[in-house]
Amino acid sequence: MSERADHRGLVPAHHETSDVTLRLATGLLALAGILLLLLLGLAWLMFPREVKDQRFAQPFPEWPGPRLQVDPAADMKQFHTEEMRRLNIAGWRDRTANTVHIPIDQAMRAVAAEGIPGWPTGDPMASQGDRR
Repeated sequence: MSERADHRGLVPAHHETSDVTLRLATGLLALAGILLLLLLGLAWLMFPREVKDQRFAQPFPEWPGPRLQVDPAADMKQFHTEEMRRLNIAGWRDRTANTVHIPIDQAMRAVAAEGIPGWPTGDPMASQGDRR
């Protein structure tokens, strides 16, 4: 490369001659077109009944809008009141199966007094022995 530098030591700018040629760009574009046509043909062969133009039925169905809370604080208070009522009042859960629910504090007292049937009793460490 025998390029001459100017008085500042800089080589003058010039265009690159070994870039992509017009022939290569045209060939790549033609290849992309052929590939697109092949893929469309393959899609048509795989799904022959799906190539049709159907219009949507007019008018479009109306969907209901979102239900917004008018007063979130009142809704939360009502929810809390209902939950506390269910926790603190006895009542039927299922009359056909004869199941009831009782207040949580009453249930805790009954479990503490009577225990749970089949629950192990005694010191859990005594049954394991000293494993040190």
